[in-house]
Amino acid sequence: MRPVGSIFTLKTSIEDLERELVPSFDLVLDSWVSDVRRTSFADPEYVAEVTYVTAPLKAFIERVVERLDTLGLVGGPLERSFGFGKTHALIVLWHLFTSNMHRRLGIRIPERVLRETLVLAFDYSSTRVKPFVRVVEELMKYADLQHPIAQMKDPMLIRAINEVLRRYGEQRLYTLSGREVAELIAEILEKYRELGGTSRLLLLVDELGYGLASRAREFVERASKGDAEADKVYIEANEVINFLSYLYANLHNRYVCAVIVWAMAEQDRKEIVTLGLKHQDEPRIYNKVNGLIRDLDLIAERYSRGLAGTSLVELAYSSEHALEIARYRVLKLLKGVNLDEVREEYVTWLSAIAKQLNLEDLVLRYRGELKSYYPFSIGLIHLLKKLINPRDVPGTEFVRTVILIAAKAANNALRRYPDSYCIGVEHLTVGDTALTSLLGAYREDWDQTVRDIEDAIKKIEQESIRLVAEFIAKYLLAKGVTASPTVLLLESTDRRDIERYGTSLEELQVELLQIYREDIAIKYIELLSEALEKLRAGSARIDEREVDGRRLYIPTILKTLYDRLSAFISEEKKKVENPVHIPLYIRESRTIPSLFSNLAVEVKGCEKGIDIVFASYNEVRELDSMVSKIRESQNRGSLALLVVHPWDAELFNEMYLRQRSYNEVVNEVTGILQRGVSNGSIRRPLHVAVLLPNLSSYVLKEVINELTEYEGTKRFCDYLLKEEKVLEERVEEFESIVTKRGYLTLQDVTIRQKHLQELRRKLMRDIEEARSIALKQIIRLSRELVKDILGLYSKVIYFSSDKHSFTAIDISGYDIGSADTQIYAQAELSQYASMVNKYFKDIINILAFSTDVMRIVNSILDFYKRAFESGQLKEIESLELSIDDVVENVIQGTYGVKPLCQNVANLAVGLLNNQTIDLVDKVVRFTVDRRGGKVILEVKRKVVEPAVIVAAKEEVGLGLEERVQPPAEVYVEDITLEVLPEVKPEVQLDPLEDLRKRLVALFDVVSGENSSIDSLEVKFNSNNLALTALLRKPKPETLNDSLVRGVVNLLIRIALRLRSPVSISIHLVSPVRENKIKEVLAGYYKPKRSSFDKYLE
Repeated sequence: MRPVGSIFTLKTSIEDLERELVPSFDLVLDSWVSDVRRTSFADPEYVAEVTYVTAPLKAFIERVVERLDTLGLVGGPLERSFGFGKTHALIVLWHLFTSNMHRRLGIRIPERVLRETLVLAFDYSSTRVKPFVRVVEELMKYADLQHPIAQMKDPMLIRAINEVLRRYGEQRLYTLSGREVAELIAEILEKYRELGGTSRLLLLVDELGYGLASRAREFVERASKGDAEADKVYIEANEVINFLSYLYANLHNRYVCAVIVWAMAEQDRKEIVTLGLKHQDEPRIYNKVNGLIRDLDLIAERYSRGLAGTSLVELAYSSEHALEIARYRVLKLLKGVNLDEVREEYVTWLSAIAKQLNLEDLVLRYRGELKSYYPFSIGLIHLLKKLINPRDVPGTEFVRTVILIAAKAANNALRRYPDSYCIGVEHLTVGDTALTSLLGAYREDWDQTVRDIEDAIKKIEQESIRLVAEFIAKYLLAKGVTASPTVLLLESTDRRDIERYGTSLEELQVELLQIYREDIAIKYIELLSEALEKLRAGSARIDEREVDGRRLYIPTILKTLYDRLSAFISEEKKKVENPVHIPLYIRESRTIPSLFSNLAVEVKGCEKGIDIVFASYNEVRELDSMVSKIRESQNRGSLALLVVHPWDAELFNEMYLRQRSYNEVVNEVTGILQRGVSNGSIRRPLHVAVLLPNLSSYVLKEVINELTEYEGTKRFCDYLLKEEKVLEERVEEFESIVTKRGYLTLQDVTIRQKHLQELRRKLMRDIEEARSIALKQIIRLSRELVKDILGLYSKVIYFSSDKHSFTAIDISGYDIGSADTQIYAQAELSQYASMVNKYFKDIINILAFSTDVMRIVNSILDFYKRAFESGQLKEIESLELSIDDVVENVIQGTYGVKPLCQNVANLAVGLLNNQTIDLVDKVVRFTVDRRGGKVILEVKRKVVEPAVIVAAKEEVGLGLEERVQPPAEVYVEDITLEVLPEVKPEVQLDPLEDLRKRLVALFDVVSGENSSIDSLEVKFNSNNLALTALLRKPKPETLNDSLVRGVVNLLIRIALRLRSPVSISIHLVSPVRENKIKEVLAGYYKPKRSSFDKYLE
């Protein structure tokens, strides 16, 4: 679909349009008599360009033309409200009979009527030229043979005007009274008839009501003060009315075709009547003011006698006409564009995309309007139609208001968003969609509603949701704002009313499709429900109604239940207005503290090897206090995670109030820890880590905002449990507003009771819905709170093996714990303890602690291998080490791996038994003597033989995830291992060497379980090749035999090259505990599954 900017452009600037929406007939006439253009409306071509000839306007013009071709005198008032196009219609009539504009507009006017009609006019709002002087000026122009009008009109008419004017003389003409001007006009028409012409007169009077009202007001003010000049003002006002009466008296019995039209706004009539009522106690003033209106109405009756009960000057616009005028007045098709083709293309495109989203029924319902009023969207069509209805918008100026709002939307769309497919309410401000200034007695109520909605939008932090919420607000206000008391106060149950003012999610979806590119529209459609929920809860000004199972949303001046939610949240926020109270608020709310209760970080192999130690900031910054906190963990060889609570008052004062930076605080504590290493008070630095929360104001404010919303929402849920109290409060508010507006009196008992019963039923439904939405909000806030609280700990202080000192690492860039919030649906933060545990576990992983005992075994073997190869242990034949020393070295990270706890270190040292280091000229065997507390290294020289297979230099790991540990009491007798073809030797540890070491360790584990290996079989089977190697009653020495190693290595390497798995089956003499097997074999181990396991996946 082509964007609207490639179809239309603005016909004129919005600034010029705003000026021209209140055209001045006086300036048109002044331009005509002075030959100096003072307004664009003085140009017939321009007027033709901006005039959309609707059916009512065309009918009005045709009636005037018909009467100008019919003998007789008719006329009357063109009385409509502001903005109905009265002045524009008179300007069109003026140009039709003083130029050739009728050809441009396609209006048929007989040539004789056009040439023979004398057109005169004046604007009674003018203060520059008196009305009768204006008429004389126009006649003088008719008499000027150089003026274009003299060339257009019948020469006999021009002659008649000249002859009559010469008899009067120029000086006298400009002093004629109303009666004399009426006689002058009658003489000219009679003279024209005598010369052989058909006398025709069209007299147009604009702003008669305004002129009378302004003079009546001046008269009242002067008369009230006893000013002698008051009567002069009244005479001036009365003179124009008398002129109309005199003109009728002079023409009604003559052979003449005459039409007299005067424009009068309904508001001007009301003003004159109101002026009289204000002075009822002053009969002289009251009678004179009311006399003006009564006299004018009587004159109108006289002029209407020849119309047989019909009206000459009916000019009524429907909403459809108003939209057509607005589009024509504001937009201009670009050159070469066929509007009919574009409309068809637009409707076809929208129907197709709506079908994909199951919205085709809605598009089909509006298909006619979408096509007729393109490029206006459905939302804008609803708004513009509403503006033509004074029941909804009492202050509307009808067509003028419709044009102005359409122009604002079009100007914004074409200048700022030319890629939009349509012009819609999205291109207006929230204020322009509500138009509260036009809502009469309900303006104040709607102003507050709009403010509440705008405040709710501002509080939405996520930009995309905020944009969607603003879009929703505009659409809801555009369609739902009304001054109808039935809808506003009595919650109309009329289906037509609900559908007329209510908005469905489907309507919002279609509006988005009309405005935005498809990908953006779909993105926003996905956010509609969440944005609407936030808008409803935040503003308490959007009601929900139901029709045939469809939910419709209507803005309301009656606060919804959610105003209590806003009040509770506001009260909570007031508690922390003074920052000093924030730590106490966090602690006493018990919400965040509950997150840190019942913590138990467990890692397989170190179930009791991690201690979460809570400490105050003062304890952390004092070395002796900190050492005291971690002493027990240090003695047990456990990792101590020192955590400072986010409500720590001293840390809050330091960072939030004194504005000390997070980095400064972290560096200070890092230095204290390093001092503990230097003086020996921290013996095992690898197993100490500190987590400090960032309590800087820019970080903590977000958490506090979420916490206050959470606490306020919880209070709201408690409030909803008291249903009777809720009902009582809502009913009281309803009655107060109804009484205030005077819509129902206390005597309307039956009607009142009926509406109260309906209100109670509706409130019960609202309570259930509010409870559901509040619970959803609590769950959402709890997730955000957990995520943001843990996010406060953006740095962890730990001992770096590389730097041999304490340092801090920024963990904010790591994805730890965040994904898990989505799987939780808990309202209480204490129920997120497992997530906090996982968060700390992820931190442990970041710090590269290991529980893989075979990795530690390999690191020890590699350490001593390098020592022998480098010559440090070159000449020794045997070496005895204390087990305790080896374990301590493991804990201290001497071998290049950080064990998570002492238990892992002990296990790893125990698995050194029977392990060997294969060097070029010797083999080093490890023996672990637990009774003697020793680790013995025995060196045996060997004769170097060519290796069957050269092991790869690069180390490779298998990348296999450990399976979930089954219950500890499970025993196995048959063990299956699997080497997968996905192994990449160039990246990870050498799988063959790694597997050999694990198998050697397996012998020790099986022996410790009072069993032994009966057989070990290596199998490989592909499409074209099958190989098997069987070892009977193997021992650790068997795996070190060069021939055995060569055969097994060859088989496995062939399998890996052919990308086929290798299985190793081990049969034990007697069963052993499965968890012991898994500790050694890790990812190689493939546990057997029961036949029912597949149903549990």
